[in-house]
Amino acid sequence: MIDDNYNRRSDAPRAGGILPSSMTETLRTPIHELVTGATFAGRYQVIEELGKGGMGRVYKVFDTKINEKVALKLIQPEVENAKARMRQLNESVLH
Repeated sequence: MIDDNYNRRSDAPRAGGILPSSMTETLRTPIHELVTGATFAGRYQVIEELGKGGMGRVYKVFDTKINEKVALKLIQPEVENAKARMRQLNESVLH
């Protein structure tokens, strides 16, 4: 089981399409992968890994809050940190 205090990145496509960005959340976590059967962030029960790539992994999970299967995208911390550094660099150049 994974600690409820961990954060996650969720871009949750449903069977009918992708949720609007207003219905997604972005949180930070040091976790690199999830285990089938684990509960993540206190509400997502991991069913299976759907895929992985250079940015991270995507899982099929059951969201116990809305009682639906959704996709959860777990972005590698290194990727998120690199994006944040690029944003800071761009902002400092523009100002």
